[in-house]
Amino acid sequence: MRAVLALALAVLAVPAFAAEPTMHFSGHGAMSGNWYVREFVVSSDGSDSFAKGELPQGLLSLEEADGGKLTGMLTIHDRTVTLSGTVTYAADGVTVRMSGTVVIEGAAYSESYFGYVMPSWSNADEQLPTLIGTTTRFDPQHPDAMGGTASFVAVHEF
Repeated sequence: MRAVLALALAVLAVPAFAAEPTMHFSGHGAMSGNWYVREFVVSSDGSDSFAKGELPQGLLSLEEADGGKLTGMLTIHDRTVTLSGTVTYAADGVTVRMSGTVVIEGAAYSESYFGYVMPSWSNADEQLPTLIGTTTRFDPQHPDAMGGTASFVAVHEF
């Protein structure tokens, strides 16, 4: 009898653990609308825009069509880039790939963007879709020259 009582008390003393939160992704069509963008450069010596707190902000306006086709415009650094690309939805993630051309001091540069849409937590409210990615700019007239790169974070406006 004592053994049964001891076992019952031991079971009562074990704390109940809440279920681990799960993550889910936004469905098709989630890319359309305005996204507020912060762009930053990261370097190993601390001289970059991220370390200095210089995070230029911009506005990314996207339209998603059937088949995952994206079109839009990014306005940042007092420039506007017309973009086209794709969004791919999968069970384990959502990816975005876009490209466009920007004119800087009379020269045309190609820009490419790649990003992941972050999943939403099952146990949290008021979450906005967030896109985290990387971008590169290069000169198509000099394809062997190394291009510049930066990272970005974009939050969807609702």
